[in-house]
Amino acid sequence: MIRFFSITLLLIGWSTQLLGIELTPWDPWFFRKLERLELMQKLPAGVQLSTRPFEKSMLGETSTSGWQKWRTRLEFSGSTKWPYLENRRGAWITPGVNSMLRAESGWISDHVSVWFEPRLRISENQESPETFTHQHPTVSKARRAPEETRKISKTEISRFNLLLSWSNLLLQAGVDTLRFGSGTRATLHWDIHAPPMPLLRIGTRRPWNTSWGYWSFSHQVGQLGKDRTVPHSRISGWRLGWSTEKRFEFGLSRSWVAGLGGDQYRFYTLVGELYDAGRFFKPFPDHDDSQEDYSGGDYRNQQLVMDGRLKFPETGTRIYWEWGREDHEHDVAGIQNRWQHSQAKIVGWHQQYGSEREWYSTIEWADTLQPESLLHWGWTAWYNHQLGWTYHDIILGHPMGADSRQASASVGKLSEKISWQLTHEERHSGVRNHKKNPAIPMETRRRLELDLEYKEASDSFRLLSCFDRLQNPGKAPIGELKGVMLSTAWQRSW
Repeated sequence: MIRFFSITLLLIGWSTQLLGIELTPWDPWFFRKLERLELMQKLPAGVQLSTRPFEKSMLGETSTSGWQKWRTRLEFSGSTKWPYLENRRGAWITPGVNSMLRAESGWISDHVSVWFEPRLRISENQESPETFTHQHPTVSKARRAPEETRKISKTEISRFNLLLSWSNLLLQAGVDTLRFGSGTRATLHWDIHAPPMPLLRIGTRRPWNTSWGYWSFSHQVGQLGKDRTVPHSRISGWRLGWSTEKRFEFGLSRSWVAGLGGDQYRFYTLVGELYDAGRFFKPFPDHDDSQEDYSGGDYRNQQLVMDGRLKFPETGTRIYWEWGREDHEHDVAGIQNRWQHSQAKIVGWHQQYGSEREWYSTIEWADTLQPESLLHWGWTAWYNHQLGWTYHDIILGHPMGADSRQASASVGKLSEKISWQLTHEERHSGVRNHKKNPAIPMETRRRLELDLEYKEASDSFRLLSCFDRLQNPGKAPIGELKGVMLSTAWQRSW
């Protein structure tokens, strides 16, 4: 141990004049601009935008080693009817006035880096407790209710990472979020709605360049916490990425969640089961296996999601998709017997226009609907029993939850100083349940969203506004609710 820390200190001192390792930020405009460059073929070969975050030096934008100056972000926001959470890493915008102050700084070097982002959130939260007392049966509190029903004042970690690099391997340890998938509005498997979780991740620093394309791999384990419907839950998973220099990008993600009690849910067992081919390909499911230990109770769930991007730089076109299955067991037998009712998909078309590809439009469809022949499974399909696939009661994947569908259309423009995007989105929840029993209303949400960014030197300003119309938000039809959300933010790099 002493030798390890001695070597680490020597590496830090030795690399003071080298470029440092640093993860990409979570700013949505950062990735929208990268996707523009991708179809202009101005990104370095091997960059895989469906796996986030990734090591920033791939883009040629890495900072020199040493302490990095502070970046601060100040945000003021408010909502009139219901909380807003999507793509915010657990930072609620509640009814009333909200404010958030976030700072970023860290030590960057070629072999060891440390990055820290604390944030302070203060929210009025004027939501009345009875507003959504009778929630729609397909709408979990993971979409509606903030962590408290009174004034919220919290100091928390928005991001904390220790990065260790050796050869082409990168170890990430700390508190962060992950995003796997090609969807633009949200992804199925992992996304950035839930708060950052304690995790350990090891994988390729850069995709391997082979005669068969560019390959990347990562494995991650995380602690989902004790304050859950299923206590003592842990998550283990891997991500495999493949891409060509110009045309294709493909990803395959598999995660395995287990909880309740028993020694079988220790971390080393959880990781071992994920890679145990003999266990995965055995001829009978877990619940029929006499060798399984259920002494501490049982809770198991796996998700397998495939995603792809087909790119046509000649015309500025990208076609993307995701398709996922969920299983309450671990093995092939469970796949054959149960996955038919637990599936989800996303398909989208992104088109760029103009001589500099500064204009773009996106059309996207997503749904988590089980087949009509299996309506007896109810609305628990995908995300496993309402709150199974969550962290702090917030869904890790697509925020629309189970038994839902969503369509969106966006148009926008990217430039050096001013960028904007206008989106219309419609979401239906309880689709199959309504078809099965017309007395249960189907919830419909229509949203008009404007996202605008202005950059000037070391300052950037962002305005995000949403207008929502929500029909049938309860178990019985109650008409229509209208709400507005507005967020303004200023960020400076000192």
